[in-house]
Amino acid sequence: MRRIVRWLLIVAVSGPVWLPGCGAGLTGGSIPPGPTRAVGLIVRGDNANVTLPGTTVRFQPVSASRLTDDQTNPPDPPDWDDGGGGGSGGGGSGGGGTNVGGEVPGTVKVTSSASGEFSATSFPTGAVRVVISPLAATGLTTSIYTLNVGEADEYYIVSAPLPGGLSYNGLSDVTVAPEQINLRVGQAVQIQVALAGGAPPAIVPSYILRGGVGVITAHGRFTAVRAGRGQLRVILGPYERTIAVTISDAL
Repeated sequence: MRRIVRWLLIVAVSGPVWLPGCGAGLTGGSIPPGPTRAVGLIVRGDNANVTLPGTTVRFQPVSASRLTDDQTNPPDPPDWDDGGGGGSGGGGSGGGGTNVGGEVPGTVKVTSSASGEFSATSFPTGAVRVVISPLAATGLTTSIYTLNVGEADEYYIVSAPLPGGLSYNGLSDVTVAPEQINLRVGQAVQIQVALAGGAPPAIVPSYILRGGVGVITAHGRFTAVRAGRGQLRVILGPYERTIAVTISDAL
């Protein structure tokens, strides 16, 4: 985790060099839009200090012609390797991805690195689901997030796949604080997340930041890195909240 923390501090000071500028999506501006981009970190859903190398991350277009009867997600092709690519994750740092046998056409697939980080570029626009499949040996379940991707959208994702068989009996909702984020570049805030309706299990929230305006750690520390507007989704088990994010230039 020390390496991850140092990387986040560098990004917070100098700005995320992988971002294509302020040209699209929620950020506004006049720079021509670049490709869609996402970077992130994968940790255990029961321990934010443990990263998950070798995790397969798919950005999969949701095609209307492949919707299931409940009009949600396309069926899983039978020959997916949901156990991930193994190894130290060379695909996690390369961006892009490939269509392989059995994948939904247009899928971008990468693998998390030895430090649990991943990077993907040029994944589809429109309705996209992100499928995060830890190695079977971890005992963690596959996480699926649905995105509505615009041209040149940028995402920062911290995913925390949960252990199998986790019970939510007695739980009713998730609460977050603050409910809005208004910061200047370089400032930071701690996101407080709690389950309502009973004694919460020891699980880690997942975070999806859209807009390229900041970074967030697995422990919920959000740092503003670029002026603009974005949205931060906080996902804890079956519950979710969205925080509006507005970042102003540093004084």
